[in-house]
Amino acid sequence: MDEIITQAAAKTGRDVEELPPLHETIDADALETIADDVLRLEFEYVGVTIVIQHGTVRLHE
Repeated sequence: MDEIITQAAAKTGRDVEELPPLHETIDADALETIADDVLRLEFEYVGVTIVIQHGTVRLHE
């Protein structure tokens, strides 16, 4: 889920290395397993709302 971390860093104006590990917010292994199968998954990470819908990742502040 490097895409989520990279997009979150860009959205928040922070370096990727400054962000906490994604697995502290959500089970990254499970996320990769189900991301393409769920209609919509939404969670918060570093103050950004992450929405995965039909395998596409979008971020909202």
